[in-house]
Amino acid sequence: MLPKKNRLERLEVEEIIKSGLFFHTPYFTYYTQKGRNKAAFAVTVSKKVAKTAVLRNRIRRHFYLALAGSIKDKKAIQGGVFMTKKGIEKLSGDQIRAELVALSGKVAQRLG
Repeated sequence: MLPKKNRLERLEVEEIIKSGLFFHTPYFTYYTQKGRNKAAFAVTVSKKVAKTAVLRNRIRRHFYLALAGSIKDKKAIQGGVFMTKKGIEKLSGDQIRAELVALSGKVAQRLG
């Protein structure tokens, strides 16, 4: 789990999704706002992705661990919301971290 300072509240999540930019990868969609410099994140896992709560929570934990590692490495992308897609349940934490690194390159290139 991420520390509270690195987690988004529900109202922030709704605001980012409604008015933010988005980036797609094969396993998740990332929503962010331009000029956002707070490294706070939220991860959502739909019942369409994983039917059981146990599997949804496992996916969320793996994702948060990958995010925590990227925050510590100072390679973190700016804060935002991650909405997972089907297929992410097959990835390990290291594979998720690799997807995040690839995404950070796309985000930096587009937001400059």
